[in-house]
This record gives sequence, structure tokens and C-alpha cells, in this order.
Amino acid sequence: MSYYSPQQQPGQNNMYGQNNFIDKEAVSAEAAKAFVTQVFGWMFLAMVLSAGIAYAFATSDLIYMLFDHVTGKPSAFFWVALLSPIGIVLLMNFGLEKLSFGVILLLFISYASLMGISLSTIFLAYEPLAIAKAFGITAGAFGVMAVTGYTTKTDLSKFGMIMIFGLVGIVIASLFNMFGSANSQFSLLIDIACIIVFTGLIAWKMQMVRQMGEQVGTTQPKLAVFMALSLYITFINLFLTILRFMRR
Repeated sequence: MSYYSPQQQPGQNNMYGQNNFIDKEAVSAEAAKAFVTQVFGWMFLAMVLSAGIAYAFATSDLIYMLFDHVTGKPSAFFWVALLSPIGIVLLMNFGLEKLSFGVILLLFISYASLMGISLSTIFLAYEPLAIAKAFGITAGAFGVMAVTGYTTKTDLSKFGMIMIFGLVGIVIASLFNMFGSANSQFSLLIDIACIIVFTGLIAWKMQMVRQMGEQVGTTQPKLAVFMALSLYITFINLFLTILRFMRR
């Protein structure tokens, strides 16, 4: 069906015509691509920063800052590096609108740096080859699910909520296993559930990123940083789960 006004000749397109509809789709697609580029740019920065700091701590005397020299147990600095990121995420989440872009970016960099310090301890428990294999598998899974979430036309909102509830269940089960039976087979089931949930969350979050990009484009840099943090956290959790699963 064609739409044209009495002043318009058939074959032409006005603001209600098909060409205008196609133009709007093209603009939305370009806006989404620009936003995704921002998100992945910040995510890449976080990963490089974390990897660099983790390697620097693991290959130098800095690693001893994370352990008590007398007892060999985790030091106060270790617990600060491990637990502070939780506060940073909450601050960014609840202060996203009020805080300036500079503060949001500083919190983002702080999170990636603290995570790098925490991740340095995996070099004490795993061989570098095992870490590299786990990272490669994680990157491949992340890429597949990210493309799936970005390109699918299916609404993943309900699927995403199921994954969130699944994550809550995993946290409860992990605490129960940690302070209760500490069953190795149950731990294996938890790791399998984690892999399923985290890969599912990647697809859901990527669809969210695309939809946000279609609406805001590059006009909301704070939102791009926050979504980069969200994807980064999911990637790291998937990586650590795969690393544990491989050791089992």
C-alpha cells in the first residue's frame, strides 16, 4: 500500500511513506551500533586494565600484599579488594543519574583495578595454560551469545528475568553448600548452572544494549559505561566458573 497526499504524485514518498520508515530503521540501527561500540570500548578497557594489574601482582612481590606474612591467610587488603567492588556497583547503580560522567568513569576504572588485584590470585591456583584455555572458551561463548542477543527479534525480557531468578537461586545454593555440606558433586551442579545462567544473561544484556542504543545513541555516555560494567561482570563470572569447571 502506498501513502501520498493529494499534492503528491504517486511514486513519491512523504513523511508517512515507506522510505521514511526505512530511514527511521536505518537511523535506529546506526544509533545502536554507535552505542554498542561505546559499550564494548569501555568493556575492553576494563578487561585490559584488570589483566594488566592481575599479571603485575602475580609476577611480583605485590602478591604478598594480599596475604598475611605470619599466618598466610588473606590480609585486610585482600578483603578490601574483594569486597569493595560490590559497593562500587551499588553506588553506580543508584547514583547513575546524579553522578557526573567523570565520577562514573572513575568508579568504573576503580572497579576494574580492584578486580584485577583479586584476579591475580588465580595465578597461584591454576597453570597459565589453563587460564588461557578458560579465557578462550569464555571469549568464544561470550561472542556467540552477544551476537545472538543483538540480532534476535525475539523479546528476551522474560528470559532475562528467569536468568536473574536462577542467579539468585545459585547464590543461595552456593551459600548453603559453602556453610553446609560442602558436597563436591553439588558444587559441580552449581558450576553447570552458573555457566547456563551467565551465558543466558549475556544474550539478554546484549538485547538491552541494542534497545538502549536505538533510543539514546551516543547521547548517554554514563549509560554506556554502566552497561560495559554489567557485561564485564558477567564475562568475569563466566570465566571464573569455566576455570573451576575445567579443574573439576
